[in-house]
This record gives sequence, C-alpha cells and structure tokens, in this order.
Amino acid sequence: GEPEEYQVESTANFTIIENNSENKFSISEKFVMKNFSDDFEERNYETNIKKSMANLIYKKFLLQIKKIK
Repeated sequence: GEPEEYQVESTANFTIIENNSENKFSISEKFVMKNFSDDFEERNYETNIKKSMANLIYKKFLLQIKKIK
C-alpha cells in the first residue's frame, strides 16, 4: 500500500579555508511529510518544504561562519 508519511532530509557539507586554517561542518534538516491523496498538491507542498529547508540551512551556514570569525 501507499505510505502514510515519509521523511524529506537534506544535508550540506561545508569546508571553509581561511589563512591556512580549515573548518569543516555539516548542516542537516529533516521533515516528516504526510502523503496527500492529490499528487499535484503533494508535489507543491514538497517543493515548498524543500525551499524552506534550504533557507534554514543557509541561515545556519551564516551563523556558523560568524562563529568562525
């Protein structure tokens, strides 16, 4: 049968090299999404979730850079 929900997960790995110093870090985001009966609505919702996750990763990346400096 169809799953009732599934998990959308994204991980970004970063390496920042500055003045012969290397900083590596990883940022992950997860979201559990319910399965929609309407495929079109589900794809739109999933697209919005992915955009939100990317935005969160970007904001966390900026915070991490500020910690390094």
